[in-house]
Amino acid sequence: MNKSLKIILLILQIGGGLLGLGLIGRTFLTKQLPQTALIIHIAFIFVFLFGIVAGVALVRKPKLGFWLSAVFQALQIPIIVIPATAYLLVSGACFNLYRHAGGFGYKFVFGSHYYFTIHSTDSWMAGINVLALVLFILLVREIRLQSVFSKICEPQPSMEYPSQAQDHQPKGSHLQHILR
Repeated sequence: MNKSLKIILLILQIGGGLLGLGLIGRTFLTKQLPQTALIIHIAFIFVFLFGIVAGVALVRKPKLGFWLSAVFQALQIPIIVIPATAYLLVSGACFNLYRHAGGFGYKFVFGSHYYFTIHSTDSWMAGINVLALVLFILLVREIRLQSVFSKICEPQPSMEYPSQAQDHQPKGSHLQHILR
């Protein structure tokens, strides 16, 4: 994987996760939350912790880190606000393209943000986080490349030293033994 891309992912996931946890902590300290809001905030604590774990895994266990990071980026792609519910997650940075009742819009932000509500009073909006989508595509590409590379680099059984499980017959030429 490109080293600069890995650094960007580390900053966005670990830094964004820590910032998200800080935002939730500030909310806990400054607001009296009803039970449903408390449950939603606790769920987002786990989401931001997941992002931090994915970032650390990129360094410690890259193969696992790619998978976890791809899942975390996928969680950030959709932007949905409809009368029934609303969902938005940003960890680290975003470049959002969206359509709402007033037309099209875009937003670029460094930081973290989360929003989830049931029975939203907001007007409708739908969009995507383009930055998360691009990172997701690059991660999936890297996962596929690693899979292909690992298949190519698997040790092939040697024909000079057949395993003990094979049937050894002293008769016949070396070529006949290989073709068997």
